[in-house]
Amino acid sequence: FIGEIHGAPDDDDTNYSILALHILETYGVNFKTTDVATEWLGHLPYFKTYTTERAVYRNLIWNIHPQEAALYVNPEREFIGARTRADVYGYCTPGMPELAAELAYKDAALSHTKNGVYSAMFMAAMLSWAFISQDAQELIRVGLSEIPVKSRLAQAVQTALALFSQGMDWELAYEHLLLKYGAYSPIHAINNTLWIVLSLLYAHGDFDAALGMAVTCGMDTGSNAASAGSLAGLMVSSTSLPTHWIEPLEDHLFSSIAQFSETSIAILARRTAEIAEKILSTTL
Repeated sequence: FIGEIHGAPDDDDTNYSILALHILETYGVNFKTTDVATEWLGHLPYFKTYTTERAVYRNLIWNIHPQEAALYVNPEREFIGARTRADVYGYCTPGMPELAAELAYKDAALSHTKNGVYSAMFMAAMLSWAFISQDAQELIRVGLSEIPVKSRLAQAVQTALALFSQGMDWELAYEHLLLKYGAYSPIHAINNTLWIVLSLLYAHGDFDAALGMAVTCGMDTGSNAASAGSLAGLMVSSTSLPTHWIEPLEDHLFSSIAQFSETSIAILARRTAEIAEKILSTTL
């Protein structure tokens, strides 16, 4: 499809990134979970939500309070969705993983519980620290520091770190983890977050390799490649990204978010940087 698709197509994951940026611009870092619910209803089309998010959207329409919406008829509340919404919270808090995790928590709590929430906090904290360090193991340990040590997600990530430390190659490590965690749903937060961890550990700073490994592990390949690329991109910096990943996007991102249907990627990046600068100036 190269040359046939102009710009980055509309996608639910990038929709949530645009919405998170709008939430931070509108409410600042003191936004509440109820504010996230308000913005969902005001900007997010129902048929552009899936699995957990659709169940919670329905709950909000039924006037279930946002603090309880994740718990009502929502069997998929530990799925991957909250993690895919966490990126902007990491981008806007460079070097502040605790704040990144806090922001991701407030967003994730609308729709997820337990490891569904932890995966979002883990992701945001790693992204925040990727501005400071390019050491994959360090990023992962910083992410772990923001979630409960006895959670199933933390224990799974510790297992992946142990396999890497033992010198096991990535395919063997993947097979080992697949046997242990493959019974979870293909869109569960635990197994899919493990594939990101593997891609970071074994890509050794190679952006293309990180994407390739994330996809090769299977399951929610689109979200996993996006998350792996998000982290790997910060680690190598924008000036070092391979141009074959940038040029086809033509600096255009399409979305189905009301009032933000088409925009420039460069402008979104600038707006994100402005929020990060504001947070840094008021926090440090």
